[in-house]
Amino acid sequence: MPPPCGILEFLGLESCAKRIAGCGCVIGTYGNLVCCAMGITVVIIAVLNVTFDTFDVLAAAVLVLLHFHFSFPLAVLCKRLCAFAIYSLSAHPPFYTIRKEVNVALFAIADLHLSSDGTKSMEKFGSRWTDYMQRLKKNWTAVVHPGDTVIIPGDISWSLKLEESLEDFRFLNSLPGKKLIGKGNHDFWWSTAGKMKAFFTENELDTIDILYNNAYDMGNCIVCGARGWFVEESQQHTVGTVDYSRIVNREVIRLRMSLDEAVKLRGESEKKILLFFHFPPVWCDFVCREIVDVLHEYSIKVCYHGHIHGMYGVPKKMQFEGIDLIMCAADHLLFTPLPIFIE
Repeated sequence: MPPPCGILEFLGLESCAKRIAGCGCVIGTYGNLVCCAMGITVVIIAVLNVTFDTFDVLAAAVLVLLHFHFSFPLAVLCKRLCAFAIYSLSAHPPFYTIRKEVNVALFAIADLHLSSDGTKSMEKFGSRWTDYMQRLKKNWTAVVHPGDTVIIPGDISWSLKLEESLEDFRFLNSLPGKKLIGKGNHDFWWSTAGKMKAFFTENELDTIDILYNNAYDMGNCIVCGARGWFVEESQQHTVGTVDYSRIVNREVIRLRMSLDEAVKLRGESEKKILLFFHFPPVWCDFVCREIVDVLHEYSIKVCYHGHIHGMYGVPKKMQFEGIDLIMCAADHLLFTPLPIFIE
């Protein structure tokens, strides 16, 4: 008896089935059957792979599910589970084309707080940060393929000057995938785009580029980025007097630059625009109304952010006025890049 109609769409593996079944020679009922068999086989192998390889990747799988708080229909949730099982096998080349079919090629993780020389390690901020750079490398390598892209919205290195950050960037450059980096409040090494690009070129940091006041076409979506600002004045902890409204206005201008570029890249297509902040525009009772109003103006529905540490019991995804706000700080993700699924 053939599988129920729609099983290909349910698993998100339609084109994969045709490719496996003799490049489209076996289609229809047999194509569906092959798809079902491949889907089940990949899930079983993924479970075995995770069980015998690393607990961290299994924990990441649970995080992906909990991250969405079961707010999606069961079919979508199951599709996400199947997709994660497939992409967890990214280190195995035969499965890479399958993983690509479910659009798991974009990831996000913020607040790496790299300190290659160990002078300002994050381990003093709690047990979750123990051996965090080693865990980050292990988990990143397990899930990210060289052809993927990872968005890192801020707080990348503890270094104070660009030249002092070289070892941290060499560490980052050695990890699989292309990295698009944004600016965080601790990135004191941040310089002009020209100086940073020259620094990357001079030191052969060829997998790193800047996501700041600009946008990129990722094929199935457009990504753009901005820093934002402190969630509220009482939490600034800055030296001297800070003109909060002036800084917010400046960040709004930069945000518009990014969004204008995203709109330009999107053109007449219906590609979704994903926005990456360092600071969340909304957190608990605080709302940065100036930024939220711009999001509504450009019809932005999905934002990723970092900056928040600790408070591990809070939802990783919240919604405000129809905008999804998704946490991607490294410690909240157990130092495993978060896959971004484009609906």
